[in-house]
Amino acid sequence: MSRSKASPPRHADEPPPATVLIANECPEERRTTGWGMVRRLLAAIPVLAVLLTLLTITQVTNPPAAKADSVVGGPITRAEAIARARFWLGKGITYSQNRTYPDPAGKRYRTDCSGYVSMALHMDTSGTWLDGGPNTDQLPEARYTRRISRGELLPGDILDNPSDGHAVLFAGWVSATEFSYYSFGSTPVKFISRKSWNDAKLDDHPIGNYLSLRYVNIIDAEPPVRERAAPIMGKNADGRLQAFAIGGNGALYTTWQPSPNGDWSAWKTLGGTHLQAIAVATNADGRMQVFAIGGDGRLYTMVQNQPNGDWGTWQGLGGQGLTRNMAVTANADGRLQVFLIGGDGSLYSRWQLTPNGTWSDWKNHGGTDLQSIAVNRNA
Repeated sequence: MSRSKASPPRHADEPPPATVLIANECPEERRTTGWGMVRRLLAAIPVLAVLLTLLTITQVTNPPAAKADSVVGGPITRAEAIARARFWLGKGITYSQNRTYPDPAGKRYRTDCSGYVSMALHMDTSGTWLDGGPNTDQLPEARYTRRISRGELLPGDILDNPSDGHAVLFAGWVSATEFSYYSFGSTPVKFISRKSWNDAKLDDHPIGNYLSLRYVNIIDAEPPVRERAAPIMGKNADGRLQAFAIGGNGALYTTWQPSPNGDWSAWKTLGGTHLQAIAVATNADGRMQVFAIGGDGRLYTMVQNQPNGDWGTWQGLGGQGLTRNMAVTANADGRLQVFLIGGDGSLYSRWQLTPNGTWSDWKNHGGTDLQSIAVNRNA
């Protein structure tokens, strides 16, 4: 994904515009019930009440983009590290090795490349220049990081070039040979959406000089169940309702009515790992299609093999640094379109090129530090 201020003219294969509502503030977190309770509700109360339960009682909202769940020098999740990196993005901070700027909690870090990486990872800055974070020579030290292979890189890891004095924060894989990253090598802080390992340089320095490092306190733990996306409800072509929920193991589960207006089946797993958000929509031919954001910040989808039928396998739709904010709608001609917030805080979408068909490339719709989205079709 590349970020742009202005939207290009609409292409012939681009769907008609939809009305997209965007909020720059997250609502307060509502109380969450376990999805196991949802199963009991499905069997005990009318269908309409079940639908309202799934959409309201169990709704979970996202924490603020840079919520300070960690403490200085303590364990930090990859999701929080990326959120903290985004906190300095778009603020017009001037690059300087002799100045500092506050993190979300007010602690100040040095306004250069290594200070920025230190801020994103909430590192202890004791004994460093300006108390602003370890420099590029210090980052490889065992008290801060350990060496990993390039293929092991995950969001929140570090690419450090001590010989040239530059470091960046790895944001995610775009393809087998391409990645995205956050950098503060010059004014302003930047999110680079696509970089190839086959390029000669990264931020004007030889790409081969960069070490792959992992912060000793970064953790891969899944978010608590209370922070998972709310269960959602779809409808089969024959009118039977079908519910979907993310389990405690990060996989997708589903239960459905064996007959319209009837009782509910046992839960069945549809697979997936570390899923963060889910959405469901119906294709023009009646097949339901589910969408999920994986733990790697990319978009995945699965579609019914036929209307009212069983499900195919997960397919990747790409993206990087995607948040848990997602909305899906059908265009007037039946083509589905999915909207998400990217790692740079802008709004992105992909759409089917034909009803029930293949998908377009990602399009950047602009925006800065967006937090939530909603979508609907005009008359």
